[in-house]
Amino acid sequence: MSFGSIGIYLASYFSLFVGTFFLYTFFENRAKMKGLKIKKFPKISILIPAYNAEKFIKKTIECALNCDYPEKEIIVIDDGSTDRTYQIVKKFKNKGVKIFKKENGGKASALNFGIDKCNGKLIMTLDADSFLEKDTIRKMVAYFKDRNVMSVVPTLKVYNPKTIIERMQVIEYTVTSFIRKIFTFMHGLNVNPCAPIYRAEFLKKNKFDEDNLTEDLEMGLRVQSKHYDIQHAIDANVYTIVPNNLKSLMKQRVRWNYGTIWNLKNKYGFMFSLKYGDLGLFILPTTLIFFGLAVFLLIYYVGTLLWNVIYNIYFLSLIGFDMKYTLFGGGTTQIMNYLIDMKMFLFLTLFVVGGTICLLAKRTLNEKRFRFSYFIYISLYSIFLGIFPLIAILYMIFRKKPKW
Repeated sequence: MSFGSIGIYLASYFSLFVGTFFLYTFFENRAKMKGLKIKKFPKISILIPAYNAEKFIKKTIECALNCDYPEKEIIVIDDGSTDRTYQIVKKFKNKGVKIFKKENGGKASALNFGIDKCNGKLIMTLDADSFLEKDTIRKMVAYFKDRNVMSVVPTLKVYNPKTIIERMQVIEYTVTSFIRKIFTFMHGLNVNPCAPIYRAEFLKKNKFDEDNLTEDLEMGLRVQSKHYDIQHAIDANVYTIVPNNLKSLMKQRVRWNYGTIWNLKNKYGFMFSLKYGDLGLFILPTTLIFFGLAVFLLIYYVGTLLWNVIYNIYFLSLIGFDMKYTLFGGGTTQIMNYLIDMKMFLFLTLFVVGGTICLLAKRTLNEKRFRFSYFIYISLYSIFLGIFPLIAILYMIFRKKPKW
């Protein structure tokens, strides 16, 4: 058996184990998937860092204002925008929105600047291109009745998907939110994307790392490193604008992958430990293993494809490019051998397990825009999920940082 075949079997069995584990954890905790009822309404500060956000800042603020939460304040930090962001936000001053302007220093810098301006007992850090539903904050705040919960994240959904790239991200975001909820049953959620809520007492003492490419991931790991909990309000929706073309998607995901690897390697390697329970022994190692498997499978299948193309062209040249032999020469036997191949059996099993997870995620999150996109997601979009970590690893090898 070749090295490549051994790698394929190991990757398949590992993926099958993890997928089955997710399904088992879901069914074991199915009754806990529903949200909680809110009993207390502590004041919340909605902190929005904005840089050149004139296209969507108006809608972001309007959605925040329309939330049916009794005591809230909205603070916008203009991080040195060169467009009309500041002028647009100023129009909301008569509705109580506070706006501050500073020199450009990046998202983490804007957040740290704004944290000191917040008066709430809770602080939501809301991306300027993300839109809250009316009851989102209520559903998230309900989880803070547990004193060990230091942060709560919502379910992220793609806003108004139109292109094929955006539609593929609908599946990705839905499955990711579903798995994040599963991680909470293991006390292992470790990322705070887009619109998390924190206890103000924690955030004022633990400000964002301004030199970090993925400040939300770093903060999630920091919360867990101090043995606090992060919960996921699966029924609290936030709609966010996602990349609509391959170039912008590549740029974003390479940064995310680089940030994940960098933080686990350079800042939080100590968390791969029994002291951090399922997070340290299963979730974080699994994250890195999947990065490695994605890169391996990408290289293996691309290499195999190129080899087969070259080999077949050479073979056809030997028989004078006689296509009859290629099409009819023992085709039935070849097809049967392919169908009974163990690797094909594993692939079909993984396809079913993955499809089941997607279906459960779709139903749990009430997502109605899947249709037949899953087949495209598995066959095409998933290829890019191997490209992103590969490029991120190359950046690390050559000691370069991806750009925003």
